[in-house]
Amino acid sequence: YKQETELNLLGGDISLFACGFGDSGGTPGMLEQLPPLLNIIRADPDQNGKILYRVIALVDNDHPGRSLIRGLTQQYRQLRAFRDIFILNRIFPRTASEPNALTSQIEKYNEDWKGLDCEIEDLLGQDLIELFLEENPNSLRRDPIVMNGRCHYEWTDNAKGKIFNFTKQYASLNDITELVELLKSLRFYLGLPAEGI
Repeated sequence: YKQETELNLLGGDISLFACGFGDSGGTPGMLEQLPPLLNIIRADPDQNGKILYRVIALVDNDHPGRSLIRGLTQQYRQLRAFRDIFILNRIFPRTASEPNALTSQIEKYNEDWKGLDCEIEDLLGQDLIELFLEENPNSLRRDPIVMNGRCHYEWTDNAKGKIFNFTKQYASLNDITELVELLKSLRFYLGLPAEGI
């Protein structure tokens, strides 16, 4: 994206990090790490009481991710879906940023895939996934689930690292268009220039 536009979507005004790796990551890691991190940020404002950092979470739209959002927003009343915690969808419209309006817009734009899980790998281009599967034919736990032209893949545990490395090595901008659009939307919701800096 930077090569084609000379703009950065990450770095400078926004960073991306995992809550943990391996067994310390995923939804259990998010449940353990996010509330204390938010408490630390709130407890350390500048001299005028302004919060210096903002952290949002992005979780997969699968059973563990949906359960995590329900659990966190019920347990921590200051957390709100689509303000503090975002559940992954195929389309994140840049039409609103207020949580209630945004929730409604996301539901509307993703109606065609209601009930179809969405994990970050599902946003990779179909051609790239097909090339990966040609080289790594035993990477899926089961056949892809297809709904209204979109797929959800259940990858084996060791395939996730392989597809990450394959994407880093071989993906063109066209193969990661939906990931770029996701980053632009998150920037928009945070009040940053959507196209990057």
